[in-house]
Amino acid sequence: MHEVFGKFGLVCLDAHADAYPLEDSPDGQIADSEIAVLLGLTGANARASLRALLPRLDPRALALIGIRAPDSLLPETVCLWDDTAVRTTGPEALSDQAVARGADDGRSFWLNVDLDVLSADAFSSHDFPAPGGIDWATLSAITSCCLALQLAPAGAW
Repeated sequence: MHEVFGKFGLVCLDAHADAYPLEDSPDGQIADSEIAVLLGLTGANARASLRALLPRLDPRALALIGIRAPDSLLPETVCLWDDTAVRTTGPEALSDQAVARGADDGRSFWLNVDLDVLSADAFSSHDFPAPGGIDWATLSAITSCCLALQLAPAGAW
C-alpha cells in the first residue's frame, strides 16, 4: 500500500480495536493485531522482512468507529468513537471527522468494515460478539458518507 499510495489513512468500522500484541492474541490470529502491526506497536518476534516494513500507519491518521472493546495498546492520538458516540454524533458528522483524520494532508484513506460493528440483533453471526453495536442503516449511512467524501473533488470538504 505504501509504495502505491504513499502515506495513507485508515477509517475502520469495527467492534474491536484489533490492537493486541501479537504475543498476547487470545487465539493466536493476526486478525487480533492488525492495527497494532500497522502502527508498529507489536511484531518484535515477527520475521525480519515484516519488521522492516513497520510502522506503516501514523496513529493520527487512524479513525476507529463503533469500538466496543478498546485495547490499551492504542496510542492516545488514535481517534475512537464507541457505538454510543456513533449514535450521538450522527453518521454525516462522524464521517466528516473520521475522513478528515484519515485523509489529512491529502492522503488517500482506506475504509475497512468488520461486520462485528453491527449489533447482535442486526447480525447474529459474530465470532466474538460484544454488547451494543450499530444497525444496518447506520453502517450504510457511515460507509456512504465516507465514500462520498473520498470521491469528492479535492478541497470540496
